[in-house]
Amino acid sequence: MPGKSKRLKTIDGYRNLGIRLAILSDLLSDIAVKVGHNFPKTYTRRIIIGQKKIDEVRSDMEDLMFEQFPDESDTNIFYPSQEDRNVSTLLEDLTFDLKYEKK
Repeated sequence: MPGKSKRLKTIDGYRNLGIRLAILSDLLSDIAVKVGHNFPKTYTRRIIIGQKKIDEVRSDMEDLMFEQFPDESDTNIFYPSQEDRNVSTLLEDLTFDLKYEKK
């Protein structure tokens, strides 16, 4: 995993990031379906590649979170239930603070 030198300072930082990445992945999936019905498949494939990259980042960050906060971590942080994936959460505060610590 690249970038191990910087980590978020709190589990809440991971929660903020996790929910937003989950929502972003969902949005890309929805967009891929809509694009797939109206445009050439090459566009859909590009969007799906982007979604897969987001999901790779989620997985890597989840690993870092469990390493840094083993007692507070939960798989629901980066993979929340559908009811917790609210787009208004994403738009609520696009400038949330990702304070990090250097290792």
